[in-house]
Amino acid sequence: MKIDQALLEAALVGYMHRREEVEAKIAEIQEQLGGAPKASSADGQKGREMSAAARARIAAAQRKRWAAFHKTQKPETPKRQLSPAARKRIAEATRKRWIAYRAQKAAAQKAGKKSKAAPKTVAPKVAAPAKAAATEES
Repeated sequence: MKIDQALLEAALVGYMHRREEVEAKIAEIQEQLGGAPKASSADGQKGREMSAAARARIAAAQRKRWAAFHKTQKPETPKRQLSPAARKRIAEATRKRWIAYRAQKAAAQKAGKKSKAAPKTVAPKVAAPAKAAATEES
């Protein structure tokens, strides 16, 4: 069974009409119960609004909680500092290590140069003769 466009549109109109009737009945019953019909969020209306005094009370309570939380935290310990004598000892030790490293590197390069053979020379590539021969025959 094939359903055409006109039939679907008619069904949609009918269901929308029914929905409006149901919503009107719900609003009527809510009114009888003593409450105003609730605005749905689909209407684009705002939710609850808060007074300035209420916002101020909430902010004050949050500031109080923040202060209490940070009061219980340990104070930050100051950073440790090296004495000038300790700095000097560390700097001297570092200089000695670098001197030893450079000396070892230089010795390895000297030893490597003596034992190395002459570098290989690579012949330049020559163009393929097949292409040249093919163009001459044409």
